Amino acid sequence: MPTPRIDQLDLNLLRVFAAVHRERHITRAGLTLHMSQSAVSHALARLRDVFGDPLFIRGPQGMTPTALAERLAGPILDALRTVEEALAKGMDFTPATTRMSVTIGTSTAQPFSFLPSVFRRLELEAPSVNLYVKSLTNDEIEAELNAGTLDVGIGRAPNAGNAAPGALESEPLQVDPLTCVVCEHNPEIVGRELDLEAYARLPHLIIARNVVTRTWIDELLAARGLRRRIAAVVPHAHALPLMLPGTRLICTVARSIVVPFLGTSPLRMLRPPFEAPEHVAHLLWHVRSSADPAQRWIRAILRESSATASAAAPAADRASAVSPRRTPARKKGRKTGRSRERRASR
Repeated sequence: MPTPRIDQLDLNLLRVFAAVHRERHITRAGLTLHMSQSAVSHALARLRDVFGDPLFIRGPQGMTPTALAERLAGPILDALRTVEEALAKGMDFTPATTRMSVTIGTSTAQPFSFLPSVFRRLELEAPSVNLYVKSLTNDEIEAELNAGTLDVGIGRAPNAGNAAPGALESEPLQVDPLTCVVCEHNPEIVGRELDLEAYARLPHLIIARNVVTRTWIDELLAARGLRRRIAAVVPHAHALPLMLPGTRLICTVARSIVVPFLGTSPLRMLRPPFEAPEHVAHLLWHVRSSADPAQRWIRAILRESSATASAAAPAADRASAVSPRRTPARKKGRKTGRSRERRASR
């Protein structure tokens, strides 16, 4: 008899074999499997055809295994246990003991307002999980999600032309208003408001991957008879605390990009002097990972960390509000000394 091939069997036949071997009775085996007696008998008939052996002989003690059935029992039971353990391990996700890497692709600097919070959560809940962040274009994010080299992406909503229908899923992650950011001591900013003429007069810094000479803002200014100078274009938002202090530069970006720098750099946010669209960063993932417990867990952490950062943003707005310029007060000791000198000279 040729050795049976794996494609001649299905998992249910092996489960029937294991139940009959354990119960030594067709009806009782059927009850444990939620199968009828006739269904169990039919499955045994298929097993006999595959192995060319009766496997179980009916007798006064019930269904007695043949010699071949006894030799098969150990490996089959071990195989079923291995499958059950694999299924349990796959679905039973425990962050504290998991060793894995999470790769996030982002086309914007917005996530860096809450990624520190994400990493702190990982340190507390999953100390063996590594975090990798890749800077990608939106098209690259979609391509890598399709290829399976990214866990999640953060960028614009999926482009239907780049993926098979229904292959990618997304949801809004962070709704971010535009803000203007300047050096706290910018000599051309007076008061709390920025008018359009002053905005156009200032040299502009743009955060972009490539050289930019014109944007929708230039179209808006042109419609009002104004023109601005794009004085600098840099690829990273970390240029804000390095380039703005001590200069007249102004940058118009999503608010979340500025907030992390406010406490450590002399920067100030101002409301744009025009109606500006909000930047919406989307969380993207492939449908193949929708139900995976580990992937659902990391997406939940991203949502919660982003929501916490967004809730803190209004306080950052208030803290960076423009205040009237005041002349520094003289030190009391120095003033007292001069007064004494004047009195002594009289």
